[in-house]
Amino acid sequence: MNDILNDSNLRDDALRLLNNAAGNFATHSTLLEQAPSIVNLFDDVSPTVKGCIVTFVNVLAYNGECRATLLDAGVLRLLITSIQSHDPLLWPTDAAIAIANLVDRDHPAMHEVRDNHVIELLTDALDSTIRDEPFPAGSHEFYTDWKLMMGISKLAANVQNREILKHHKIHRTIKRALSRIRNRNTTYYALKTIWYLDENIPND
Repeated sequence: MNDILNDSNLRDDALRLLNNAAGNFATHSTLLEQAPSIVNLFDDVSPTVKGCIVTFVNVLAYNGECRATLLDAGVLRLLITSIQSHDPLLWPTDAAIAIANLVDRDHPAMHEVRDNHVIELLTDALDSTIRDEPFPAGSHEFYTDWKLMMGISKLAANVQNREILKHHKIHRTIKRALSRIRNRNTTYYALKTIWYLDENIPND
């Protein structure tokens, strides 16, 4: 592994391969062992390879068994860096989805979710997705509605996030999503979000 890390070309190719491998759920426990090393490389690689790292983290973050290890490895810093960059090569929307999955409703970093407009990014992406439009506008990237809705439902579990979601007209977006449903997971997470928003469920 040290030989790979010391050769920039080998390192970048290895990171791309790891990113591809993350699509296979069965590989996650093995890939997770490399998370600290991958996080440490983030500042030293090209924007394209940074984007590979962001998408790698995003895929692993869907797996609940990976989240604690990812957080311990320090992935929040690189995800927030991605969002703040506004650089499509760093996949800021993927970073926002990953943060939503990683940060529980009472996590100390929840204020960074609000400060870095993670909620706005996800609601805008969902609005475009249910319109069958790319996000960001003008790009060639299309997201999956249920994955975005899952992240939004997790953020809605936090009381302070609910007014932001309402301000961004999440009820209207959810209504539109439910009218053209494609996946039962979308329905589940949409209804869960509405439950949080309308019932004033406390954080605890």
